[in-house]
Amino acid sequence: ARRERVTSGSTAVTTRDAPEDEFRGSDRFLVRRRLGAGGMGIVYHVRDRERQEEVALKILNRRYEHALGWLKREFRALSEVVHPNLVALHELISDGHQVFFTMELVRGSDFFDHVRGDGRDRDDHPRARHFQYLHQPLPTR
Repeated sequence: ARRERVTSGSTAVTTRDAPEDEFRGSDRFLVRRRLGAGGMGIVYHVRDRERQEEVALKILNRRYEHALGWLKREFRALSEVVHPNLVALHELISDGHQVFFTMELVRGSDFFDHVRGDGRDRDDHPRARHFQYLHQPLPTR
């Protein structure tokens, strides 16, 4: 069952010595490992003690906090989209310090490992420079 829940309170816990957007876990979420980071935030593999399952948790970069209203509307709309090739969205949570959401955890390899499929280091692959463009922002004019 998909549900949206925007909460306030002490859901997320950060430490003073952690990077600004780093998530260290909470009473509810046990961080297993960091999966990756991108322009919008950092994704973690966590144990959701309330749901009793492994999920992905994405902490949004602070620059998106002002857009919480927009994010709530988008989350509601997208959480109802069901397709076998899309991850299921679970909850959108704001604790007053951080905004994050949980979603289905997909196990497997990352994009580079999947496409390359040869076990070599990313930067050693002949097409690595082409794949790097996928992570570059588009130039502005």
